[in-house]
Amino acid sequence: MKMPVVIWFLIFPLSPSTYVFAGGAKESLTYSEFLKKSSQEPVRFICAKFNTYPIVLLGEHHRIKQQVDFVKNLIRPLKTAGVSVLVLEFGDYRLQPILDGLLNANTFDKNKVNAILKTVDKPLGWGYQEYSDIFEEVWKTNRETQTARIKILLGNYELENDEAQWTAILNVWNVKMPHRQFGNTADCKKYADSHSEEVGGFITQNKENIATAFKKLQDSQEEIKGVKIAELAGTAYLQGSKVLIYAGRNHLIAHTNKLRAYSSGWLLNHRYPGKVYSIAFRSTERADNLIEKVFTGVFFEKNEARFLDNFRANVSLLKNNYKQSLALT
Repeated sequence: MKMPVVIWFLIFPLSPSTYVFAGGAKESLTYSEFLKKSSQEPVRFICAKFNTYPIVLLGEHHRIKQQVDFVKNLIRPLKTAGVSVLVLEFGDYRLQPILDGLLNANTFDKNKVNAILKTVDKPLGWGYQEYSDIFEEVWKTNRETQTARIKILLGNYELENDEAQWTAILNVWNVKMPHRQFGNTADCKKYADSHSEEVGGFITQNKENIATAFKKLQDSQEEIKGVKIAELAGTAYLQGSKVLIYAGRNHLIAHTNKLRAYSSGWLLNHRYPGKVYSIAFRSTERADNLIEKVFTGVFFEKNEARFLDNFRANVSLLKNNYKQSLALT
C-alpha cells in the first residue's frame, strides 16, 4: 500500500461517448477539452453527483494507497451530501452482524475490523491500514451525532481456499465415480483420509477437470459478489437512501459481455435507469504485465503479480531519485 498515484477519474454516466456537448454549443468537445473547461475538485465533483443520482459507483484499482486514502477523506463530505449507505467489496457479507456491532461500539476495535477484511480475496485480502481507516473514519463520523449516520454494508463472498479446492474435487468425483457419491466435502475428505492412494491417484488423473471446476467456483463467487452488491445498493435506494458503492472497477462497469454476469454496475443501470452514475479511478498508462506474464504461478499469485506491475510502473511518479531507489529495494 505504498504506491504513489495521481488521482484521476474516468467518468461513465451510463453510456460514455467520445464527445460531449456543453451548454447547447454547436461544436463538439473532446473529453479533455470538456474537463479543462468544466473541471471540479474531486471531492466536490463526487458529492455533487448525489444531487442528481441516488447511486454513485466508485471503482478502484485495488490496494493503491492514494486511492484508498482519498475515499477515507471523502467520508465526511459524503455525510454532508446526505449519503447514508456505503457498500464495500472488502468483507464477507455473512459477517455483517459482527461489523454492525463493531461500528456501534464505544471504542473502535481495529484488530477485529482487520480480521473481517482478511476473510475474502486471499491470499492478500484487504487487511491493510488504509482500508481499515475507512471503517474507522465512518465510526468516528457517526460518533459525532446520533442522526444521519452512515452504514457500511459488506458485499463480498468467498469460500475458504481449502473448502473451494475440495468442492472442485467433489464435483468432479461425483461425475466420474457414480458408484461412490459424496454429499459434502466433509465426507469426501474423510474418505480421502482412509483411501489416500486412491483419491490421490484420482486427483492426478483428473487435475485438468478439477482445475476447470475450481475456476467455475471462482467465477460463481464473483457473480454472487456482483449480484449481492447490486442487491444491497438497490434495496437501500428503494428505501430512500443515497448510496456510494466502492469496489473494484470491473464489478462496477460492464466492459464486455463476459463481465456482465457479475457486474454490479450493469445490473444497477438496467434495474434503475437514469439513477446510477459511474466513476473510476484512472489507471497508470505506464503499466505493462511483465511480472504477471512471467512470474504468475512461479513466485506470485496473479493478483500479487498485477500489484507489482502497477507498483513498478508508478515508481517514476516519485520525483526524488533516492525515493525511487528505496521504493525498488
